[in-house]
Amino acid sequence: MSAIESHIKLAESYFEFLARHFPVMCASDEFHFLPRSQAAANYYDRLDDLEPQVIKRRIEKLKEFQKDFSRLTDQYHDLEIRIDLQLLQANIAGILIELEQKHIWQYNPLLKRLGSKIDPAVTWQELYHDYLPPEIDTNDTIMLYREEIKRLQLFFSRLGFSPADLYSPVEISDTPPYLRSVRGAASFAAAFSADEREKSYFYITAHLPVHSTDQASVLLKKRFHREYKMLIAHETIPGHHFLDSIRRRLKNPVRRQIESPLFYEGWASYAEFLLIESGYVHSPMDLLVEFKRRLWRSARCQVVVGLATGRINAAEAIQLLNVCGFSVEEARRQIDRFRLNPGYQLCYSLGCNEFKHLKTSCGSQMQEMKFHTFLLEG
Repeated sequence: MSAIESHIKLAESYFEFLARHFPVMCASDEFHFLPRSQAAANYYDRLDDLEPQVIKRRIEKLKEFQKDFSRLTDQYHDLEIRIDLQLLQANIAGILIELEQKHIWQYNPLLKRLGSKIDPAVTWQELYHDYLPPEIDTNDTIMLYREEIKRLQLFFSRLGFSPADLYSPVEISDTPPYLRSVRGAASFAAAFSADEREKSYFYITAHLPVHSTDQASVLLKKRFHREYKMLIAHETIPGHHFLDSIRRRLKNPVRRQIESPLFYEGWASYAEFLLIESGYVHSPMDLLVEFKRRLWRSARCQVVVGLATGRINAAEAIQLLNVCGFSVEEARRQIDRFRLNPGYQLCYSLGCNEFKHLKTSCGSQMQEMKFHTFLLEG
């Protein structure tokens, strides 16, 4: 076999391996670290398997390819072949950075690791369910949320966020009965007009339907208290409410009236990340709550895609959400709601990842506040 035939055959084997095991990511331009392997077209009937043990096996195989390409590089002196082989080695190195160092597939192990630092005698799920932030001394959920909005408004105004948009009116109230079947337990409804006096609404379902069990209602209320910082950041400041306040005052009539779900939910999820990056949230237990929310968003991606493609059934979908800390009842309600808008749940994780990527690639070129303003004002 000639030198050219040898390295091309190995390269084709490498691309086939990636296409077979990461068909969705290879076929998408969202995952810049993977090549656009054309062989992915042969595997449109399957999804990427990102289970930790599976990924570990994929990493070992990628390292084997890396060694093979390195060996061939040492054997051949043809410049064109050596350039090809070095490109392939660099490509593998980039994939290994994503899989080994960034742990994009390891939210659950991250939770285990953090949980073991807090208390190695119990699981992260037990830590999560037993946790109640020490500053909470009231059962009045709505009052708790109102006070937290005030704290976030003050905090982000000190970071340079626009006061006019931070302090635009927003009301927290129980979800109206006619919306409960189509909205999540926590949701946001932006003011409709450009009138700065019009209120937006942050709805929470503090009381479940009468046919729900008392335990489910108790678990929901505990989650509202346990995750209140992240929930409020997502729905109000600096998430949906802040973004919509800016959108409603844009001079461009097109951008003022059109929203992209990927941008909208991506920014709100990125807003949770900002709480950590800015130092507003820093305690180990609050970080565990944030990791758990990331795990939940990842599970939602698996649920909506898995159910739509038939890869998982309803019982398996419920189990995925149950692992994320939700009761069977609440998991079932979430799945019913996901089915009303197929694919929408993907926007949270994918959009947030895009914002983080933009921050990494472009954020250093301007001050942080200018970067965020540039993004939100288009």
